[in-house]
Amino acid sequence: MTTANTKNYYESIDNFRCNEYEFKKTAMEFCEALKVVGIHTLPFHSSYDLHFSKRSKKDQKKILAYLDISLSVLNECIMSGEDAFDNRVLLWRVFKKIGGAPQDDLFDKIGDDDLVEIYFPDHTPLFRNLKFYREFSYTVDEALCQTWYQFCRRDLVVTLKTMRFALNFMKDSRHTKAWTIPPHYVDERGTAMEYRALMIQKYLSGIHSGGELKAIISTSDVTIVGAKRKLF
Repeated sequence: MTTANTKNYYESIDNFRCNEYEFKKTAMEFCEALKVVGIHTLPFHSSYDLHFSKRSKKDQKKILAYLDISLSVLNECIMSGEDAFDNRVLLWRVFKKIGGAPQDDLFDKIGDDDLVEIYFPDHTPLFRNLKFYREFSYTVDEALCQTWYQFCRRDLVVTLKTMRFALNFMKDSRHTKAWTIPPHYVDERGTAMEYRALMIQKYLSGIHSGGELKAIISTSDVTIVGAKRKLF
């Protein structure tokens, strides 16, 4: 296992890129790459203020790093003829970019239909697989520039249990652990469709460097079952 340099990756983003123009340009390039594999996602709402502009420069660097990683990995898959929906192929390319890998046992637990998300320990997203963009209706700006508990709505009890489980995991993150949160509904917040998904959270795994937790991988089974907080 190589050393995870997630922090170095986003700190290498030049300050001059932390502006609306650069974010919009990169988000549009990412959406064009998604279109090649059959996924149609809006980069942002032209009539809304960008969530990106409200974030700190440090967070903006993380967001741009997310886009750089995702765009590069997706384009590599397209150019090489690899299946970008193959989570193992996609994730190994991601880990090659950031210089790290998850616990070995995680790959035995990941299916191609799983939603896979990688977060920094402060809840800032580092990467999501293609299922996220195929299933949900978030714009890139909505998805990348908010924490998971800002852009989606869960039952309060479920949210608190999720936070508690994640915090306990971060205290002892050397082994992949199965989520103990019961299946629950997740509602998009502030989107045009406000999709409702049934979520079954599966596993958490950590990426470490020098004994420090650098990133967290979460897998889940997600099915869109409704909209506007109602079932279809």
